Amino acid sequence: VLARKALQYSLNIPAIRALDRIGNEAVAAQAEAMGIRFKGGELAFLRSGLTGAIGTVEVRPLDLTAAYGTLANGGRYLPPQMILEIRDSTGKVVWRAPETEPRQVLGPESAFLVTDILEGNTDPEQNPIWAEKTMLENGPGGSRRPAAVKTGTANEAIDLATYGYLPPPGTAGLPGLAVGIWMGNSDNTSPQVKRPDKPATSLTAAAPLWRAFMRDMSTDWPVATFSVPDGVVEAEADKWSGGQRGPWTQDTVEEWFIAGTQPRGLAEVDPPGLLYSNECDEWRVDPLKSELGPSEWDDDVSDWIDRARRGTGVEGKHESRTAYFWGESSWGGELVGPCEPEPPPFLPPGWPVTPTPGATPAPDPTPTPDPTPTPDPAAAGGTGNGKPKPPKP
Repeated sequence: VLARKALQYSLNIPAIRALDRIGNEAVAAQAEAMGIRFKGGELAFLRSGLTGAIGTVEVRPLDLTAAYGTLANGGRYLPPQMILEIRDSTGKVVWRAPETEPRQVLGPESAFLVTDILEGNTDPEQNPIWAEKTMLENGPGGSRRPAAVKTGTANEAIDLATYGYLPPPGTAGLPGLAVGIWMGNSDNTSPQVKRPDKPATSLTAAAPLWRAFMRDMSTDWPVATFSVPDGVVEAEADKWSGGQRGPWTQDTVEEWFIAGTQPRGLAEVDPPGLLYSNECDEWRVDPLKSELGPSEWDDDVSDWIDRARRGTGVEGKHESRTAYFWGESSWGGELVGPCEPEPPPFLPPGWPVTPTPGATPAPDPTPTPDPTPTPDPAAAGGTGNGKPKPPKP
């Protein structure tokens, strides 16, 4: 799965793999530069290991909202200001917060790439599942207003969160807007739900509230768009590996890249055909070839390959099942494995039987009661077997 879909659909494993490649130290340093303070300090995140990728270290909603504002502001961090001004009883301003200059803590190119991905969560053409709950339709004539958004749900729904922002306003005097919504109980318990089979999630609880606030706040504002900074290019990429197009390619997509990191660029991230191996005179999907994590992960990847070769819905460990990504019907091609197709399972002659529709079966007729048996004279005289007649099945 590409980074775009992994982030839009909140996939945990790609986030863990990304942290494994980057390292906790680098992530902690970048988070601190964007104003995030971990509960327990930076050491708590360093000790969290790979679990830090999926929210096991607590942060303050205020800090996280400011970090999203940094993305909206092209990578420039502006510390939160709780009090902007103070007025006296006559309305006269007696104190105004000093102007704070934003600090560039993230490259504008990187900020745009994340923003463009998160904007897809409000675009039904990219992510219809999320857009149903997050799209803002308060532009001219009810058109879509660009916005970027991300949801997050903790185990047992203890934390339900949605964070997002609008493009920087193109009109002078209008504020930028980054909003964070958190839902939960102060005692860290799960919320009560009327239907246990439909537990609360951030998409069904926090996201609608985020949308309502953003919609009402921006109703009369001009519609702005996210601008593309210099140093970003759009290029064709293999739909499944994100790399160069080649003989293994089943389909392609257009994607944004920092200039030079695009396929065939001087700083191309992954080598061509990273996801594929040439086996059995054809290119096949080889997840093990692209596995860059610890060697201990190889067994799980091999197990997935074995199950996926049998199709979707094949159960594995941890209650997982093989499945295609939403809206897809392939993993990018034939999976690696034996060149000869696996023999079909043995079935007796005449199987499988093609089902044919039949008439609705009529109810069974009411059974006729058996007549009361005539006593056996021999049994009455003590010379028979004396056993009652067995009941009919």
